[in-house]
Parts: sequence; C-alpha cells; structure tokens
Amino acid sequence: MKRIVFAIACCSVVMLNCSLALAGGTGYLDRAGFMAAVSSLGANTVGAAAVIFNYSLAGANIQVRSVSDAMTMDTPSQPNYAGTDDGGVFQDGDNITIASRGPMFYALGLSISTADALQSGDIMLTANGHQVSLDAQAIEATLQDGAREYFLGIVDTSGFTLADLTTIGGGYFVHTLDNVVVATDLSGGVFSDGFESF
Repeated sequence: MKRIVFAIACCSVVMLNCSLALAGGTGYLDRAGFMAAVSSLGANTVGAAAVIFNYSLAGANIQVRSVSDAMTMDTPSQPNYAGTDDGGVFQDGDNITIASRGPMFYALGLSISTADALQSGDIMLTANGHQVSLDAQAIEATLQDGAREYFLGIVDTSGFTLADLTTIGGGYFVHTLDNVVVATDLSGGVFSDGFESF
C-alpha cells in the first residue's frame, strides 16, 4: 500500500442542501447540503490540516495533475485535480483510503468528475460504518467539456479517522477527484483542497 500526503488549505463555507439519513451519520450527494451541515456543526475556516491518501492502484501512483498536462476530462476547480500517473485518471477498481493525520474527522466530502456514463452505486464513500453511494441522477454540475461532477460526503458527529472511496471494479469507467473538504473540529476547522497549491 502506498500513501501520499496532501496539505489541506483553508476555504470559506458555502451553503446548500440534499441528504440521506444514515444511522449515526448523514450522507450527502450535494456539496451545498453538506456544507450547510458542516456549518451547523459550528465549524469555521481557521487553521490548516492534512490528510493521507492510502491506495493500492496496481502499480499506478496517485498524484496532483493539471487538466492541461493530460488528456483527461474537465474538473471543477481548474487547473489541478487528484489523479494518477496512469493516464491522469483513476480507473474503476482503484480504491482509496483517506486517513486523518491526527485530528478526528467529523465530515468529509469530495468531488468526482467523469466523462463516462456512471450507474448508481458505481462509487461509494464509507466512514465509521456509514456509506453513501453515487446516484447517477444527482449531477452536481456539467463541466465545460461535458464531463459531469458528482459529490459524495459524510457528516458524523461521533467522529472518524478513516474513510474509504471504493468502486465496483471491472474497469468500466475513469474518474478524477477534486475539492476535498474535511471538518476536523466541531468548534472550527473546515479545510478544502482543490489541489491548486501544487
């Protein structure tokens, strides 16, 4: 298993709405609803943190990429995104564990971009026994080149230190990650990374 550390830079809180009740936590398919829930925890935009991405990608390495240096689809916060050195993208079957570097996570959300037609349940985010699955109809945005952005997020006030982003496997689609948001403190500490500082 390999790992890479991405620093998470500060970001302002934005309001929105769309949630799925999970026992002990709440799953989100939209960034606005997720950020509204994070805001209601009393979290704000101070400090800095880091997360570790642990992964096993059959020889590929995860890295910060630029839309301009790869033949990939558009991403929500250009020009950078998280992908791999294997074509600049993650493939169906690439699974990632997102781990805290110390503080407890109370919320974690991220954007997934793809130009491929996804099916509901193709990608899942799991934390603390709670799982939220991609809904193919819950498109967060259609990007300039026609690629679609989806969002997956979990809020759990009991806290967690690990989250898994998994796919169904089989190599049916490719995707990228962007705009990772983590809340690490109920009294302050929302961090976001569009991977623009790399």
